[in-house]
Amino acid sequence: MNQRNFKRISCPFLVVILCALMASLAAASDGNEFELSNITSAPQAPDDQPAVFYAGDNVGNESPDVFHAKGTHAVTTGDGTCNSPILIACGDTVTGDTSLFSNAIDRYSCSGWEETGPEIIYSFTLPAGGPYDVSAPITDFNVDLDLFLLDPAGCAAGQCLNSESFDSSNLSLQDLPAGTYLIAVDGYQGVSGTFTLSLNCVASVRVSWLEVAAHLAGGGGSQWRTDVVVLNEGSGPATVDFILHKTSGDKTLNASIEPSAMGVFEDIVDQMGTTGKGSLEVRSNQSHRLAGRIYNQADSGTFGQFIPGFSEGEGLTVGQPVKFLGLRQFEGRFRTNIGFTNTGDVSATVDVTLHAADGSSLKTYTVNLDPNELFQDIEPFKNRAGQPNLGWGYALVEVQSGNGVLISASVIDSITNDATTIPMR
Repeated sequence: MNQRNFKRISCPFLVVILCALMASLAAASDGNEFELSNITSAPQAPDDQPAVFYAGDNVGNESPDVFHAKGTHAVTTGDGTCNSPILIACGDTVTGDTSLFSNAIDRYSCSGWEETGPEIIYSFTLPAGGPYDVSAPITDFNVDLDLFLLDPAGCAAGQCLNSESFDSSNLSLQDLPAGTYLIAVDGYQGVSGTFTLSLNCVASVRVSWLEVAAHLAGGGGSQWRTDVVVLNEGSGPATVDFILHKTSGDKTLNASIEPSAMGVFEDIVDQMGTTGKGSLEVRSNQSHRLAGRIYNQADSGTFGQFIPGFSEGEGLTVGQPVKFLGLRQFEGRFRTNIGFTNTGDVSATVDVTLHAADGSSLKTYTVNLDPNELFQDIEPFKNRAGQPNLGWGYALVEVQSGNGVLISASVIDSITNDATTIPMR
């Protein structure tokens, strides 16, 4: 061991321990290094476990006040009140015991529940950027504990962030902007107990779909193009990623749209540097509305049809039969196509039955769809039912497996190539 030249310090007998500490500090002031081998560091999370720190014991030695989350940050506990909340961060897991705290809040603005048990208040901060989707589930509890997301300015009065800021097992909110928030874990009608709380934060992603976007030549000399608009309904700038899912591979386009502004993307498939058709997925960090127009570009102008945008999950699932009315098939005058888009993450199967106007069944067949796939059934009355001059008809369609299936039909005037969208009903 290295020798130390300590300053001599004269001390009374009863303060020997304090004297030893002062001698150590004196050694440091002489420029000598401390021997660090015997200093105990704050506990570290094992490599295979999440960072966990404990709340509720600020006196005994069983629960440390400081836990260094492995490789990320240090977390320092407060006293669990509105004025001194316990600090946690996204990705942390907290084990607490409300019985070691006191009751200061009996009711919360977003709930009529009687929360007369003791509560623990936690604080977390979402960094610049966002918005974020936040979930805070509690587990490992055996009494009736509830969760509340609070406005820091109104914590003592139980002021929730909004009307949806409470839950009995998993607090979950979307599109939270950057800032500091408080979480209260409270006991219903006076109960208290132990629990585990996790805080999960991810950048918000809002997904919407157009059934089809195209830049290609069609029947009767038609030239199909697609314009797309996106309205940013969020509070911040929207980053928007367009993904055209083609059978030959995906094509992408990126854009930014200011709040309340509408981005316009004329002939979007051409802007992606490709031709053909596919389903169009739109991903953004902000809430948005999506719409499109697919049209035939003729020398005399355009003839087009509106395409609604759908939010993720809005498509058809099993047990939702739909009908398409007013379909027409007559050689040289009208033709009908039916489009199927699978926005789900699993394969889908769809049964289709074609009917004549008198109700007679002409043909039943099945369409199989991979995830993200667009399939356009071209003139099924002619090519599947063998009825090129049917006149009028309709189709009954039902998803047999999968989810998120979008279906529409289009009736096209074969003389002008003017198309009309037939929505599912």
